[in-house]
Amino acid sequence: MIYADDAINVINQYRTEEIVLTTMTPGRYWKEISKKPEIDFPVYGVMRKASSVGLGLSLAKPRNSCIDGGLLMNLGSLVTISNADPKNFIHIVFDDGVYYSITPLDLSQYMVKINMILKA
Repeated sequence: MIYADDAINVINQYRTEEIVLTTMTPGRYWKEISKKPEIDFPVYGVMRKASSVGLGLSLAKPRNSCIDGGLLMNLGSLVTISNADPKNFIHIVFDDGVYYSITPLDLSQYMVKINMILKA
C-alpha cells in the first residue's frame, strides 16, 4: 500500500501543465504541496461528481488530470468517460477504505475491490 501523501508527492513531482482536479481526502494533501496552484481545480461539495467534472475539463482543455476521492459514489461516470474516450484524461483513484463525511465510516467491511471494478 502507498499512502496518499506519498502518492501525491510523486504525482506533483511529475506534473507538467496538467490541470489537477481534487476532492475529498486527496484534496487536503494536494493543496499543501502543489507547485502550480494557479492551475489546480479543487472541487468541494461534489464528492461523487469529480470524475464527471474531470471529464468536462478534459473535453474542454488540452490536458487534464483528475484526482478523485469519491469515485465509488459515481461508478456510472466510468461508462460515460469510456464512451467519450478522452486521450487527455488521467484518472487517479485513491482508495483509503474510508467514507469520510461527518465521521469516518470504515468501508473495509464491504470488501469493495476498486481495482476489480476498473478491470471489468
